[in-house]
Amino acid sequence: MSAAAQLRPSAAGTVAALARTAETDVPLRLRPGVGHVPIRGGIRFQHWDTTFRIQGHPALHALFTGLLPQLQAGVTAQALQAALPAGAWPAARLLLNELRARDLLLPVEEDPSAEELGHHAGILTFLASLSDRPTAAFRAVRAARVTLRGPAALTAAVAAHLRDLAFADVEVEAHEAVQEGFVTLHLGADSGAPTLLAALGAEQGMIAPLHTPADVLAERLTLSGAPAEPLKQLLAGLLALEAFRQVAGLKGGVSAERALVVDAATLHSAPMPAFLQPATLEGWWTLARAELPLAGPDDLRALLTGPFALTGAPSAAGEQLPLFTYGAADGPTQAGWGSDGEEALHRAQERRLLALLPAAPEGLAEAGAAFPVLGYSETDLLGRGGRAVLTADLARRPESFTAQPVPPAEVPLAHLWLLKTLGMVYGVAAEVVRLGHPALRGLHGAAVYDPARGLLAAAFAPDPDGAVGGALLDAVAALQLGLPVPGTPAPPAGEVRPVPSDQPEQDTWAALTDLGRAPRLQPYLGLPGTVQRGVLLGWVVARG
Repeated sequence: MSAAAQLRPSAAGTVAALARTAETDVPLRLRPGVGHVPIRGGIRFQHWDTTFRIQGHPALHALFTGLLPQLQAGVTAQALQAALPAGAWPAARLLLNELRARDLLLPVEEDPSAEELGHHAGILTFLASLSDRPTAAFRAVRAARVTLRGPAALTAAVAAHLRDLAFADVEVEAHEAVQEGFVTLHLGADSGAPTLLAALGAEQGMIAPLHTPADVLAERLTLSGAPAEPLKQLLAGLLALEAFRQVAGLKGGVSAERALVVDAATLHSAPMPAFLQPATLEGWWTLARAELPLAGPDDLRALLTGPFALTGAPSAAGEQLPLFTYGAADGPTQAGWGSDGEEALHRAQERRLLALLPAAPEGLAEAGAAFPVLGYSETDLLGRGGRAVLTADLARRPESFTAQPVPPAEVPLAHLWLLKTLGMVYGVAAEVVRLGHPALRGLHGAAVYDPARGLLAAAFAPDPDGAVGGALLDAVAALQLGLPVPGTPAPPAGEVRPVPSDQPEQDTWAALTDLGRAPRLQPYLGLPGTVQRGVLLGWVVARG
């Protein structure tokens, strides 16, 4: 069996303590929010910034799900061993050791009383997912005294967020004479120095460490004008969260060298004294290209979990045949699918974020059409946008393509099971075709057709086998999840010769422009935290 991951630096103390108690009868409890996905021969775990796999036997995930109720309630290793058959204990011990090593099992603490907890059970759960001593951290928050000084409206918004985060003693000193848009947050009754300083204007805001002079912020930020309500609430919530992290002993975004900068469209953190300027449509990529640690496509989960989650994380729908699916309980429009759980979860996370995009701005498409896109770089968005235009064209104007049938014997072996599934599970005598189109540059196209229903799915990829596999995977998913299918007829038979290219995304985009489609990207920066984490959203617009 194998497992691979890196320990979080903050986990070192807990791991050492657990190592000392590994052979004693200490009840341990699984942290909340530990995600687990069945993969081939094992399990993939994910929790905040920890991701690892354990592989070696196809029954590992079934074993873990059987242990899960006891691990969530709190159980000793001895009790687990006594409840399991002797042959299952070595695998269970491996699971426990790997979870311990990654700080995902904690010694059971006495929970706060119902009177202490009040209506803040969610806060305790959040602390249990991160803190080494969640009950002690919760009590520290409840006992802390916070004093806010600043304009009445802004301090009231911060105070409301603090109380939502379980702070009980919040004192507000409204001072309209204080420089407009500035709030100081003090922790402790005897401290005269501000712990945190926040500044807010119409376009930007900042949460800075205690030693930052207010005039420095005024020089470096655009703070004129009154902020809109969403920006005010975002800064107020982040200020309250930073205070919560300090009191609870959690790692925060503000330190002696680091501040949080907020603008009206996105949240981004930058080391002081470097600050962001408001983004323009022409420069909207600069945030993603900044030389700062970006989580990238593997950290979509961070946008779907935590107190400021944009939407709920996709829930596992269980291992299904023939595909894994996640998030299906929320409807097929937000479901994800794949040949393994990791692929399915990733697609579900992307589709959840895409579902948060509002309707395209009025007049954006004009005589054409607008398609929502998500990507992780400008090049990635160009590629996905171009493929979206081609896929839509295949459904609306199949005569603009040519097709060549792919005999079953020539379907790539790695994807043959998908073709067989269409016939054996769904009774579809599917036909796979390769596609030709004047705009294809370094891309190969493939589509799957049902003789009765027409087009089921299509895909475009840099290699021909990848295009066939993508089209087959999406065709099976459409039938498995009951998704709508285009249903249009196949293109006429003809020559399929994609033009080679070292830059398929840019060259296909340029070819679409030469054909009069005039594709362009329209960014959307209204989902906080997306650009900061390297996730870019928007629409691709094309004529015709």
